[in-house]
Amino acid sequence: MKEKDIQREFMKAEVPFGAYELKMEKGRALPYDKVAEHQIAGLRMVKSEKGLFYKINDMPAFRGSLTRFANPKPFDCFRLKCEKAYVAICFYKPRQKKEVLCIEVDTFADFKKTADRKSITEEQARSITEFIITV
Repeated sequence: MKEKDIQREFMKAEVPFGAYELKMEKGRALPYDKVAEHQIAGLRMVKSEKGLFYKINDMPAFRGSLTRFANPKPFDCFRLKCEKAYVAICFYKPRQKKEVLCIEVDTFADFKKTADRKSITEEQARSITEFIITV
């Protein structure tokens, strides 16, 4: 199971509107540095009055292409403003239901700032989770 597999299942779930940085962790704790500062900054921009403008990269594919990038993009760009934003973590365990813990981005960043370790455990993540999505 890879992060892209969780992303595919996450897309099919009943996900509330907002922006998500999705991470999968197979160990006991997710290192904080797996959520990059630019990702936190981007999520915070989504929440702000200024908002976030994002241009979707053009894909290197064309009609009839045999490349694995053959899915057409839905549109060119989007702007999100005053939306909710989350760090979403799946602590993967084989043969168990997959839960994605959705933590509000500022809550995650504040927890990281005051943490006495370099990673967040599943128990700690659950304690600050706003909601859980089963995929």
